[in-house]
Amino acid sequence: MLVIAKIAIHLISIIALMYSDLKKDAYIDALTDTYNRKKFEEVLKEILDSKNVPLFSIALFDVDSFKCINDSYGHLAGDYVLREISYGIKDTLLQEHNNGQLFRYGGDEFFVLFRNQSGDKVKAIMDDIQKNISEKDFIYNDTLLNVSISVGVSEIRDEKSLKDIIDKVDKNLYVAKANGKNQVFYM
Repeated sequence: MLVIAKIAIHLISIIALMYSDLKKDAYIDALTDTYNRKKFEEVLKEILDSKNVPLFSIALFDVDSFKCINDSYGHLAGDYVLREISYGIKDTLLQEHNNGQLFRYGGDEFFVLFRNQSGDKVKAIMDDIQKNISEKDFIYNDTLLNVSISVGVSEIRDEKSLKDIIDKVDKNLYVAKANGKNQVFYM
């Protein structure tokens, strides 16, 4: 009987670990080790469904001329750039204690969600991140890659749906790109 109990405990432990791994795989982007689109949408839904929606702001960024990096240097170079950017941003968010969460939405697009942060504060944070990325040496196979990001920032106030929020911040990203890229736009 004792042997059966030990085996049962061991099996339960294994199942719990497997469940934990599956849950992580469902919410973590394998390439960048950041939260993924599914997690982003769930977090936003949770915020929007709360009784008192807190102040929050969102930044959306993508890598300027990313297709050119992939076409010129290969997809492994593009993967390297995405990993380096995500690691750098995660470190900055942790060091600054600013409640930012990074999500890879798809391709070279990322969202950063900031709880209890005004749009002005988030713009300042993203200005620093954007500057750091444009000044960083991205060296892949002994080649210096010219990397920059364009960023749209929005403070979320009256938007009630995921679509409205994404549309709002996406418009600001579009303005940053239309104004010459390698910059942050907030309105």
